[in-house]
Amino acid sequence: MGRPPSLLRTEVRAITVSEWLKAQPASAWRRIVLRGGEKGLITIEALSACVWLWDGQEDHARRWHLFMRREIDRPDTVKFALSNAKADTSLHRLASMQAARFWIEHAFREAKDCLGMAQYQVRKWNGWHHHMALVMLAMNFLLKEQLAHRVAVKDLTLSDLVFAIDALLPHRAHDPDSVAELIAERHQRRQSARESAYRKQNPALLNPSAE
Repeated sequence: MGRPPSLLRTEVRAITVSEWLKAQPASAWRRIVLRGGEKGLITIEALSACVWLWDGQEDHARRWHLFMRREIDRPDTVKFALSNAKADTSLHRLASMQAARFWIEHAFREAKDCLGMAQYQVRKWNGWHHHMALVMLAMNFLLKEQLAHRVAVKDLTLSDLVFAIDALLPHRAHDPDSVAELIAERHQRRQSARESAYRKQNPALLNPSAE
């Protein structure tokens, strides 16, 4: 009796992500190698499902990919994300998309370490914008130089370029050949550290099952 309801209601009970996760068997997790890193292969465990989300206001629910990730050495720490990718997107592709935030954070870290992005003392917005604009211009220059020399110097980094530019300034007692030798030494130490990390890595991680 009474007036008909004016608000939309779902026909099924909504559940939280944590509730859904508890219902998943251990076999649902898939091991995926994202990429090679400085300290060995970066391997995670992931699972995903198509879910429907409704905010209680729209006239229909929306389909999303629910993607969940946990680290091999920290299985109790689970991160989740939502993606509007196509329904047939593979789990490995979802994992790569979720992990892409690393490169954004890496760019900010390089801008701070190599170009002084966080080293400013300004009182007004104009000064801050001028500083950030100069940092972006310098970053653009270094990235172009890195791409231009990536064939000849495979492991060239932005810090290498900053080191080379600083060493070749007129007041420095270095010539191009000595700078090249110093950068080669830096690369050798970096490669040695990388190889050591791979040797110490758990052999079971070297052949994970990936989609």
